Parts: sequence; structure tokens; C-alpha cells
Amino acid sequence: MAKDPCQVQELLNQLNSEIDPDIKRIGIVLAAGHGKRIRSETSKMLHEIWGRPSALRVAEAIRKGLISPNQVVVVGIKGADVARATG
Repeated sequence: MAKDPCQVQELLNQLNSEIDPDIKRIGIVLAAGHGKRIRSETSKMLHEIWGRPSALRVAEAIRKGLISPNQVVVVGIKGADVARATG
């Protein structure tokens, strides 16, 4: 688990891909929550629903619903873990 901001930035750069400017639709996944209300040390976006992290489920739903590969995933708490989960 990357905690150093430089390591997190490096991981995010590795997972980053270009936005296709020819496709006008873009999805934004807000995955920066802490999960305090569910009383968990795990980011709420990493909690699994039917065996898959909720952040991944949201990203897939946006991709299918918009029929667009263009997505921005906003991460915060445990951002490296969330980024790994969503790819």
C-alpha cells in the first residue's frame, strides 16, 4: 500500500490514460470517501458487493451507461488502493 504522496502520484500516473477528445461523454467517479458512517478502516469504495469493489462496480456502470471509455476517478483516502481496484 503506497502512503508516500510521491509513490501514490507515480502509481496514478501509471494507471492514467488519455481521454478520447472525439467522444464527448465523460464519466466522473467520486471515490474519495472515508467510510466513517459504516465504521470501517476500509475505504467505502473498496467494500465488496458480490465479490467486487464498489468503486469498480460504479466505474463499470458508468462505462456501460454512457457507452464511453472516458472516465475520471477522483480519489482521496486510500487513493492508491481505490485506483488499483478501478484500474
